[in-house]
Amino acid sequence: MKKFRKEKVFLSVKDDTTSQLILHNTILRGATAKDISEKLQLDRSNVSRELNELTRENLLIKIKGKPTQYICKKVIEDFSGNILPNTTDYSSLSSFLGQKPENSKSNNDFNELIGYDGSLKDAIKKAKSAILYPPNGLTTLITGETGVGKSLFAEKMYQYGINKKILSKDAPFINFNCADYADNQELLLSQLFGHLKGSYTGATDDKEGIVGEADGGILFLDEVHRLSEKGQEMLFSLMDRGQYHKLGQVKNSSSKCRIIAATTEKPSETMLSTFLRRIPIHIHLESLAKKSIKEKFELICYFFKQESQNTQQNIYVSRDILLLFLFGNFTGNIGHLKSSIQYACASAFLRYVSEDNFSRLELVLSDIPKFLLEQVKTPNNADKNFVYSLPNTLIFNYKEKGGSQNSVDALNYYNVSEIKTTKYLEAANTDTKAKSELKSEIVKYMNCLIADYSKLANDQYGINNKTILETFINKDVKEIIFNAIRPYATSLKSCEYCSQLLTYHISKLVSVSHKVDSNSLTDGFIEQLTDKIFTEIEVKTKKYYTNNDQLFFAEILNHLLFEAEEGKIGIIIIMHGNSTASSMAEVVNQLLKTKHVHAINMHLSDDLNKIYNQAKDLVRKVNEGQGILILADMGSIVTFEDRLQHETQLPIKVLSNVSTPIAIEATNYILSSKDTLESIYSKLVKKNNSFGSLVNKDDSYRYFDQIIIHNLKKILTFLDAEKVFYITKQALKVIIENSKLVLNNEFLVKFIIHCSCMVERSFTGEVLHYKNPCELFNTYPKLYQTVIKSFAIIEQYFGIKIKSEEVANLMDMIIFEYPDNFLTHIKQNAKF
Repeated sequence: MKKFRKEKVFLSVKDDTTSQLILHNTILRGATAKDISEKLQLDRSNVSRELNELTRENLLIKIKGKPTQYICKKVIEDFSGNILPNTTDYSSLSSFLGQKPENSKSNNDFNELIGYDGSLKDAIKKAKSAILYPPNGLTTLITGETGVGKSLFAEKMYQYGINKKILSKDAPFINFNCADYADNQELLLSQLFGHLKGSYTGATDDKEGIVGEADGGILFLDEVHRLSEKGQEMLFSLMDRGQYHKLGQVKNSSSKCRIIAATTEKPSETMLSTFLRRIPIHIHLESLAKKSIKEKFELICYFFKQESQNTQQNIYVSRDILLLFLFGNFTGNIGHLKSSIQYACASAFLRYVSEDNFSRLELVLSDIPKFLLEQVKTPNNADKNFVYSLPNTLIFNYKEKGGSQNSVDALNYYNVSEIKTTKYLEAANTDTKAKSELKSEIVKYMNCLIADYSKLANDQYGINNKTILETFINKDVKEIIFNAIRPYATSLKSCEYCSQLLTYHISKLVSVSHKVDSNSLTDGFIEQLTDKIFTEIEVKTKKYYTNNDQLFFAEILNHLLFEAEEGKIGIIIIMHGNSTASSMAEVVNQLLKTKHVHAINMHLSDDLNKIYNQAKDLVRKVNEGQGILILADMGSIVTFEDRLQHETQLPIKVLSNVSTPIAIEATNYILSSKDTLESIYSKLVKKNNSFGSLVNKDDSYRYFDQIIIHNLKKILTFLDAEKVFYITKQALKVIIENSKLVLNNEFLVKFIIHCSCMVERSFTGEVLHYKNPCELFNTYPKLYQTVIKSFAIIEQYFGIKIKSEEVANLMDMIIFEYPDNFLTHIKQNAKF
């Protein structure tokens, strides 16, 4: 199997190199032996051996250092269009990058524009000519639909003039929208050219116009078609000789401004021909719909990077969500795309800050503007090739310069099929080990496919997904598969689900231009069924697929129909405490007469990575193919979801703030229904919110509150600072209202910090000692009852019992802070 291991390693490096070039237009870091061994679950020394052999075969570039990095040579050559030298070893990444042509983007000029070397190449060439032409440049007209970036392009022309020293550094750039004064042409001309006192009614003083203000710089006239014929004629002398006259002026004034005009209309229909003849440079900016998919992708990434910076949060976008933006119909072009991304990010951000069960800012279908869900088009083959070369999830990282994006790779069909088809499948017919490995890869791929599909099919916010599913699932193809497998499916529901999943898989395939000979398919039953399905698909859709695609489809079909058991979603409870999780699991298992619930007790002294590794091992052990639901109490366990999903390639959901009733409810759902993990998780989120209404957050935080929370994060060892803040603040509210105290910020800080540390002490069994607390309780019985009432909120939420010494310490603090309210109180005889 060494041969197939070597292919795996090579394809892993190839995939890493391709992803970086697509995402960053360069290589930021090569793949390492550690990366590949973890990704492919292979021994690291074997991976290193294969990498060195591939380097000797001139297939990989080796970057020496610690760690040693590897880059796929052919991908670099295809990307750059150049043949690289035979050298395969380089001392550093920078020394290697110097060997290939650099697409460097110099600052502050056209190269900052997305599409500068593509759709904007001709426009930029004309723009440079317009700025550089002596002595004062050439008048330019920019045309294009609303939102294509005409104003930005004009600003880049201005910046280019400054960089080339054609314009001085302090040269003005005047942006004037003619549409703002279109209903009052006299005022429009006054704003444009200026006027003398008394030139018209209301002209009480002399006024300089923007033509004069733009002297020595750029005058950008947006919506220039809104200028009247008289206004256009008044520009003639300015365009011809650099002269103009103000309203009411007899002699001419002069201005050496360069004119850039812009319009969304057809110039020949809205402007004087004599005006147009004076404009030698005409630049047309294409609509967003006509841009290449690569440019659309770069624009989308740029806007998501901006939003990650604005929110100061990493933003997670799945490939299927990204596809909606790539192929959506944006009538307002780039501006419309930007506002749609802002809308989606705002929706996701609101959910992130207001709902406790979300550990990251991730876009879901309900965040997407409705028009996109209804209008998205199906990508063609070339676009599919691009889309499915992207990772399953993009992370737009706000901490990195420019908010650059990383990727979270789930198992991609083409990563699997490239290794597993033809040679591999033929080997699997005779090689038992090969066959076992093939089935393992198919299961991994199916888990990823199910996870992706579940996100589309079971949005937890109640969105109607029918339209969006139809985008990915061709109804005709689904019907063909449904009818073909119906006699062999265990139920109608199972047949419906399998046919949708298989159709979703086919939507990821890239068809070929002609029918291929399918003789390589064997005469087995599954192969004959596969051949029948693809023959009907070809007739119905006129799309053809390779033998490799059909062979892999046959393996998936066989797995779904005859090998995959109806497994259950696994349940793992992870909680802080010596026996909290195991006790809860025992109660649930006994009540429901099952052994399905598993537990991990997280001792307060345990290292987080140790608990994570225990969780990862248990996830793999209890997995039955339907995913894993982790029930947690609080804190950092919530962060396990992303890592576990990435490393195990299994659907994982983590539900926090879980109580025994919720654990019982979750187990009952899983044992009694066939709902997906996403669907059950959605129900539990709503159910848990009703149990956990104590922690409903305000819509916004005071800045002062944010400072307290920030400091709590430094003080607390394992508790969630925000949750403790809001719970203890509610406890304080009870004391303030019942004792009729006036709250000040100083006492707020003392109370919150004291009570937060008290909660942590309660978990660890520590206590802040107090000599003879009962004496204090007898002296201030009303205050005692009030504190007990307020502590009930904390005890109920965290499931703890606060000791009497802690009650006394807090009472002492309150009495010290508010002596006038308590020292005059009459002692009441109460026994404790």
